Amino acid sequence: MATVLEDAVALVGALQAGADEYRQAQLCGYLSVIAVREFEIQIKAMLISHAQTCHAAFGTYVTQDLDKLNGRIKVDEISDRLSRFGTAVKKKFIDLHKQATVDSLQAEKLDAVNAYNSLILNRHQFVHKGSLTLSLTEARKYVDLAPRVLECVANAFK
Repeated sequence: MATVLEDAVALVGALQAGADEYRQAQLCGYLSVIAVREFEIQIKAMLISHAQTCHAAFGTYVTQDLDKLNGRIKVDEISDRLSRFGTAVKKKFIDLHKQATVDSLQAEKLDAVNAYNSLILNRHQFVHKGSLTLSLTEARKYVDLAPRVLECVANAFK
C-alpha cells in the first residue's frame, strides 16, 4: 500500500507535464506540505516509540512535548530533541547525518540534509507567505533524498 507521500509524488508527476507555471508552483507547495507532514509523523513515531521503551512516564512526556512540534523538524531541531535521549544518541545522529551528506554528495551531487531542510523551508514559505524557495523539479528531487535524514534518526537509536 502506498503512503500519502508516494501518492502525492505520483499525482504531482501525472499533473506536472501539462501544468502552467502557476499550477507547477501550486504542485510544488502541495508536495512540500505533504512531505514535511509525513516526515513529522515519522519522526514523532520514532521518538515516542523509543521513549516508551525507555520508561512509560518518559513516553508520556515525549508524546506531550511532540504535540507542539508542528513542522519544527529541521535537522538542528531534531538534534536538540534527541539530546533528551542522551548525548550518545545525539552524537550518533550528528555523525550519521554528516555521513549522509557526504554519501549523497558523492552519489547524487546533492546534499540530503540540505534537501530535507530546504523542503521544510519551502513548506513554511508556501503555507505562511504564499511563496516558494524551490522549483517543482527541485522539490521532487529533494523528496527522494530527504528520507535519508529519517534513516539517521532511526539509526541513532541502534
